[in-house]
Amino acid sequence: MKLTFLNPLKIPRVCDTRWLSIENAVSRIADQWTELKLHFELAATSEKCHKAHILNGLYKDDVNYLYLLFLRPILKEMQALNKNFQSKYGNPTQLYSDVIMDINSLKVKIIPPDCEINILKDDSSDE
Repeated sequence: MKLTFLNPLKIPRVCDTRWLSIENAVSRIADQWTELKLHFELAATSEKCHKAHILNGLYKDDVNYLYLLFLRPILKEMQALNKNFQSKYGNPTQLYSDVIMDINSLKVKIIPPDCEINILKDDSSDE
């Protein structure tokens, strides 16, 4: 096995005021999960760094990786929708259709198919 040392990709910083900016960071972390997991495992054992120990624990738990894989397509859809809303030339009818489509897409990912819930019309506030 030949090891090649490349410049590692940096994880984008998350903007405090735009939660949608985490899509880039989530994608980068998910794409480099194995390498980051190994890095923090080595750092936790060889260095006296509290953050490395915490991150090593997070990367050891593959449920965290599953969360990222689950969130990545959702964040990508929401970021595309957000960009459409920021456009100067957005068509209000198309934007409305995009919102409805994204809501239904999210519904399919979260609500079990056997639940008969119309999230656009059902009001759960009186429960």
